[in-house]
Amino acid sequence: MLPRLAALLLLALPSLLCATLPGDDLKTVLKEKGEPLNKMEVGKVKVLLYPDVEIRMEDGVVVTVTPRTPGPGKTPGYQPPPPPKPRR
Repeated sequence: MLPRLAALLLLALPSLLCATLPGDDLKTVLKEKGEPLNKMEVGKVKVLLYPDVEIRMEDGVVVTVTPRTPGPGKTPGYQPPPPPKPRR
């Protein structure tokens, strides 16, 4: 259990050092994270998608920062299970 906790802390450390926080403005986010992979805008709400986080902004201010995890096909070392053998 302790090695897993240590590994999680090591993985989270870089994001904690350069973290986008609620209250940050768009200029600060772009300076810290760069251009997003994708963005959506509806009214006063803007969602910025990065490989590691989803940032939701309202009225130009960050309101939520949600970590994103890669899907099973994008995990390093992941191999999908072999297809089932046909029955005869």
